Amino acid sequence: MRTALDRAGLRAGDLGFLEAHGTGTPLGDPIELDAFREALAAEPDGMPGQAAGPQGRLWVGSAKSNIGHLEGASGLAGLIKAVQVLRHQVIPANANFTGLNPHIDLDGTPLAIADRSLAWPRVPGAAPRRAAVSAFGFGGSNAHAVLEEAPQFDAAPAGSAAMLAVPLSAAAPGALGRLAADLADLVEDGTVDLRQTAWTLQSGRRALAHRMLITASGRAELAAAARAFAAGREHPCIATADRAAALDRLARTADRDLAREWLSGHSVSWAELWTDGEPPRRIPLVPYPFQGEPFWLPAGRRPAQAPGTVVLPADHPLARHQVGGRTIAPRSADARRHGGGRPHGPARRAVPASGALRPRTAAGPAERGHRRRDDDHRHPPGPRLRPRRRSARPSRRRS
Repeated sequence: MRTALDRAGLRAGDLGFLEAHGTGTPLGDPIELDAFREALAAEPDGMPGQAAGPQGRLWVGSAKSNIGHLEGASGLAGLIKAVQVLRHQVIPANANFTGLNPHIDLDGTPLAIADRSLAWPRVPGAAPRRAAVSAFGFGGSNAHAVLEEAPQFDAAPAGSAAMLAVPLSAAAPGALGRLAADLADLVEDGTVDLRQTAWTLQSGRRALAHRMLITASGRAELAAAARAFAAGREHPCIATADRAAALDRLARTADRDLAREWLSGHSVSWAELWTDGEPPRRIPLVPYPFQGEPFWLPAGRRPAQAPGTVVLPADHPLARHQVGGRTIAPRSADARRHGGGRPHGPARRAVPASGALRPRTAAGPAERGHRRRDDDHRHPPGPRLRPRRRSARPSRRRS
């Protein structure tokens, strides 16, 4: 923890949220919080009186209270949660938290357990909000990361003077129409920048089979064209592979050729269109509208079978496993009961719905007049290795 803070040039009091590993064990949680308490006390000025979180506290939470322990992915889950805390400006409550572990002592520290959801808004002109994430591996490898909120960008301008190419693609025609409608709703809201929208759709989305392109110089023009495409109407700003007249609105011949090549199904370098400097930053836009088609198993009549019986193909390996002349699943039933009371290793209780097996077609060996030994399943047919005999010659030992 101290190493991560020192590398970031921060103090523990600069944090407002700690995403703890949170093992949920009587001793694991106290050990983790005691370690962070020691990190706070090791500050040059001693234990800080307050931290950078809401109400001057350093709030502690753990995603495991919501989704359980993800083992190898638990650290990544905590990292994602910390990012969402900074993004949505809310510290969520720990689910099912009713009281503090009696082995945890937070008195005299700015630490506090997030027992309720807390608003943590961005404050203009103030220091950026910061959160920390702890993750401990089974093998003893420990990790601690410090996150800082992304910088605030200026609001989107009202319009754009340059003519821009805004591409859209989808795997199916219907999905392309829904994507255009969703984009129109977002653009009409007036919260996105046209240049950022164009560059995000050019470089941040995979180009799929069904494609269209809109040439626009403002948000209103983009929204109108996207709405028309979604409704199946023609629009002078819409270009497709067979109707590319809208590409003439682009200023440069190279830009028109590049857009036409993309509409024909090729991959292009959209960065060549941005000749006036670096492309703008990419922004979150509408997600892909998956079709959501259900795929049910084909309806058919299943063969009648007794409760707790699993039907297997005749050539399935488990169909050859028998105890007392009856086909059963290995390690799933009491062999004494199925084997007529003869000892066959430790008794095992039957597992519901998995204790009995029967082949789908061919009869088992017992039904063909061949009675297998109870321990035949341990030695499948095939050559067996004979144990190596010890040499009769005495070994030489050094005195």
